[in-house]
Amino acid sequence: MTTLVMVFDMNDLSSLTALQGWVSHTDIQNFEILLCIGNKVDVVPGHSAHADYRRRFLKLEDSSINLDTEF
Repeated sequence: MTTLVMVFDMNDLSSLTALQGWVSHTDIQNFEILLCIGNKVDVVPGHSAHADYRRRFLKLEDSSINLDTEF
């Protein structure tokens, strides 16, 4: 099984443009699995991940929460 993992920096959208350029010059049809990952979402100002992380973090302060719960 062949897999292609592509990662771009969500804080620098030119990295996505560069990745798109690379893909257009690569025969990706040879891969059975294609995975594209947006990295560094934690440093994108105002991204919804910040609110979600804060909400989950505040839940950890609640003593009734099960600390084994997956984040």
